[in-house]
Amino acid sequence: MDTSTIEPLILVAINVTGKCMEHRLSFADAIIHSDGILEIITDADMELSETDVKEIQSMVHDQTEASCGILLNNKNSFSLAFEAIQALRKMQNTYAIATLDRSDIGCKMWKLIVPKDSRYLVNTFADRDKALDWLRSQSDAS
Repeated sequence: MDTSTIEPLILVAINVTGKCMEHRLSFADAIIHSDGILEIITDADMELSETDVKEIQSMVHDQTEASCGILLNNKNSFSLAFEAIQALRKMQNTYAIATLDRSDIGCKMWKLIVPKDSRYLVNTFADRDKALDWLRSQSDAS
């Protein structure tokens, strides 16, 4: 069977260090860290849609055994559609979401996106290592 014309939604490659798995979604790079944290780095200047969030959810379901923390890395600028915000709030198997945004305006915007009455915690960081540490601490607490 010739698979050269089939375009997969997810391309899996295991990192040589063995510490994480890297995936290619249709709109972003996804890294599953060894401690179960899922990091999403979107393509540049895109709007994250409800369909994109469903693709993330599908990958979480297929690739992780337990609930995970999600790091939305704003390395490449992106925005969120209203429907995507709603879909993020409804995601299953997620205990916390951290957003990485190095701008003050971006940090404030993220705090408005997911209200405090959400099922899980949301926090915004300007430093990637602090965001990952916070997600790990939330995993230990859950």
